[in-house]
Amino acid sequence: MDQETIDYAVSAQADMIISYEPIIEEPILTIGSTNYQGRLLLQLLRHDIACYATGSSFDKCKGGSADWLASRLELSGVYITEPQASYAGMEDTVCQSGKGRIGYYKKKKSLEELTDMICNLFSLEGINAYISKRDDGLTFSDVAVVVWADEKSIEAAMERGVQLIVTCGVSSKEAMKACSEHRAVLELPCETAAHIFETCVEQYLSEVLSSSIEILTIPMQRKSRFLKCRKE
Repeated sequence: MDQETIDYAVSAQADMIISYEPIIEEPILTIGSTNYQGRLLLQLLRHDIACYATGSSFDKCKGGSADWLASRLELSGVYITEPQASYAGMEDTVCQSGKGRIGYYKKKKSLEELTDMICNLFSLEGINAYISKRDDGLTFSDVAVVVWADEKSIEAAMERGVQLIVTCGVSSKEAMKACSEHRAVLELPCETAAHIFETCVEQYLSEVLSSSIEILTIPMQRKSRFLKCRKE
């Protein structure tokens, strides 16, 4: 959900927008024109446009984005990550849906094989691994792959190959936790929201580093569909 989408809905005189990402991620007390979120909400209100965001429901439902991505990657033995059965009072189907899916390849793939496959599947010009530092000002729209590890960990991952994968709609602390618990080497979210990702990394960074987990993001929004390789 962005300015371009709302402008199009206004010009088309639409009554409702059905989107993937919501505008509101956390409770808000006021709506004003001093920030980007407020301007989007005010425009929706002025033009009487309703908005429904599928968000996490679409990520984890049967046949949703996590299942779709696992299917496109041709993973075997796919099962649910961390069913949320501990949430009292929620519908059984929601409780059992988890946050993503875990699957594996019967034969390990090299990172080069996997990235080539992903480029072909999602029409990406290239995928580039980036060794990130906490203070480098990296924005997550800059690169397709963010590796929270040092060079030795990268070299080890290249030699080790990829077999167990966690897929999810949005990079989340639950998915990172699943990677750590199941010793998965890759987390493959369909989309990355930077502010969510930052929170997850702060909470699980030590686990990710100690487990040498690579986090690969596949931007699915139209404006970021084609990425260029970048050498660091």
